[in-house]
Amino acid sequence: MLINSWKDSLPLRTIIVGASLAIIIAGMKFLSPILAPILFSLFIAVLCLPMLRWLQSKHIPTWLALLLILLGLFIFIALVFLIVYISLSNLDERLPTYQKQFKTLLTEVLPLLQQLGIDINDITGAINAPGLFGTISNFLRSTIESLTSSFLIILGVLFAMLEAENFANKLRQSGEKARSALEVGTRFSVACQQFFYLKALNNVIVAAGATIFLFFFRIDFALLWGIEIFFLSYIPNIGIVIACIPPVALALLQHGPLSALIVIVALFVINLIGDNVITPRLMGSGLNVSQSIIFFSFIFWTWLFGALGALISVPLTVLVIFILDTNQETRWLATLMSANTGGKQQSKLIPTEDNPGDTAEQ
Repeated sequence: MLINSWKDSLPLRTIIVGASLAIIIAGMKFLSPILAPILFSLFIAVLCLPMLRWLQSKHIPTWLALLLILLGLFIFIALVFLIVYISLSNLDERLPTYQKQFKTLLTEVLPLLQQLGIDINDITGAINAPGLFGTISNFLRSTIESLTSSFLIILGVLFAMLEAENFANKLRQSGEKARSALEVGTRFSVACQQFFYLKALNNVIVAAGATIFLFFFRIDFALLWGIEIFFLSYIPNIGIVIACIPPVALALLQHGPLSALIVIVALFVINLIGDNVITPRLMGSGLNVSQSIIFFSFIFWTWLFGALGALISVPLTVLVIFILDTNQETRWLATLMSANTGGKQQSKLIPTEDNPGDTAEQ
């Protein structure tokens, strides 16, 4: 009787489902230090699977193919962290110089600040606070800790790729529901692979253009800011804005307000070319996800899983849409989260039954 009343009562169902979601989210938040690296490892494994299949097609043994992939992944991570660590160490050494340049800049605009009722002594006092150096030191230590955790991520990638084929075979032999789950997983894998590959190519072009410009414009640590732009460009909407703040600030300190304005315009134009010329040519119609949903989901996944959640916020959102789309009762939520209003236009990066993509090879 109670079960029937629960099924028939929409308010009661809403309360129960909402409470269940709250409990699940609270549990995920509590376990985020464990879940975030695991999810990130699974996404990296999904991206590496086509490379594994290609190496196997060249008659390379599986163990050697895995070794080559993991070795390449390790070299890439180590090289990035080495560049970042050296650059941040040099940045830490130059902070006193930047402080002096900032004070000089404040002195030049002191009359305007006084007219606005701002006390320059309060501002310079805040800049001299030891907390500024503590923040940089903490960031350097967190970089080293991230390098340590990356070994765990690589290990997770290894086990995920080893089990991928066996797990898929088990699902094929486990009934209709399991095969449906495998189909959703395959579609999701294809969408993630195409999105990350094409987005990576776009990010490389944008980051390279920004690095070259910053180098010739004599902005310190141009390579560091290029790497930052590459990775933060994976974060939807606001990633590129965050990435541009440090080079613009350095341009202001090194060369003055006019140079900072030029850097802002140049980085904006480079990103505009990437978003409106390169990206549409590479991705076609793009992911079939509403921009507002992407933005709010980015906030949610970042709150839930931290920096790793920010990097994989788009794939996590696409996964949620796929899961919602498999159930008739929740399909309307998937429709609301999609970018299409009529439901006829399908994204090239989200395979459907009418647009299966290259799922056979995955």
